[in-house]
Amino acid sequence: MQLSKFFSELYMKRNYQHLESNVRPTDTIILGDLMDSGRDWDDTKYASEVDRFRRIFPSKAYYMVGNHDVGFGNGIQKHLVERFERYFGPTSYTFEKYGHVFVIVDTVSLSSSNPVIRNDALHMLESFSSNSTKPRILMTHVPLFRSPQQTCGPQRQSGSHIADRAGYQYQNLLTEELTTFILDKVDPVAVFSGDDHDYCRAVHLFGDNHSAVEITVPTFSMAQGLRYPGVMVLNVEDGQLTTDLCWLPDQVGLFLRYAYLLVFTITLLLTWHVFQYAFKNNTNSAGYHLAKEELGVQHIQFKSARRSMSTFFCSIRDVAWVGILTYIICIFVL
Repeated sequence: MQLSKFFSELYMKRNYQHLESNVRPTDTIILGDLMDSGRDWDDTKYASEVDRFRRIFPSKAYYMVGNHDVGFGNGIQKHLVERFERYFGPTSYTFEKYGHVFVIVDTVSLSSSNPVIRNDALHMLESFSSNSTKPRILMTHVPLFRSPQQTCGPQRQSGSHIADRAGYQYQNLLTEELTTFILDKVDPVAVFSGDDHDYCRAVHLFGDNHSAVEITVPTFSMAQGLRYPGVMVLNVEDGQLTTDLCWLPDQVGLFLRYAYLLVFTITLLLTWHVFQYAFKNNTNSAGYHLAKEELGVQHIQFKSARRSMSTFFCSIRDVAWVGILTYIICIFVL
């Protein structure tokens, strides 16, 4: 568990640094589920994990809340939302940039029937819809409802669509009623969502012949069941929106290749030592067979086999030592 956590953290940190230095985004929006089990942690554990999160993602960002942070719908407890807000700011808000209004909606709380939980998000939508005239971009953690027949497109890695399922503290899609309400209130030109871990593209028709494309952004973590994690780069230029889907390296595939090389190396060394022992044994038997029997040293073959196995394991140790040392240096230097 700790080993998986270490490599997952290292993977995210390095990829984030690479994106920051090469893509150089002007703004970053993290679409919820900041920590995998935040809703289950006490305050001390949560504070510790927030520090870890900020080590991985040290630069300023806009944050959204997810069901792994506070729960979903009627399973949300108010103090979990308040704790999230203390560290990451409000869960529903708007900001204007590049001629667009970005509308961040806390849809996990909006899915609750408890007014204490849902009212902040509801009031933001009500006040926002009457004041803004600029084109709007909607951000929601949970993807919007869509027809089961609508597929996600060829870029999706797992299955063809997002299944409309629900369970303990999660719901794969918002309800059709809530989706219609949000789309009518926000009237977005584009929608971005998270939660699903995989990429998905869907088209929503609403209102008076209005439409919006929703893109579900893949997970950034290598530990969420996706061979290729990813990010979405949104470009706003001359009032036009374009997107670029950027896949991250297949770290699981790299580990598998390490395993294949390990098996190949052991097989090669074992084959060499077996051949070497057999060749030496045959040579000795052919040249000194009578002398051995006369001297009564039939156990020499056993000792020779034992020495051969000892040499084999020493060879594995030597190869492993070089490989492990090189890998450790790469982890801390590259």
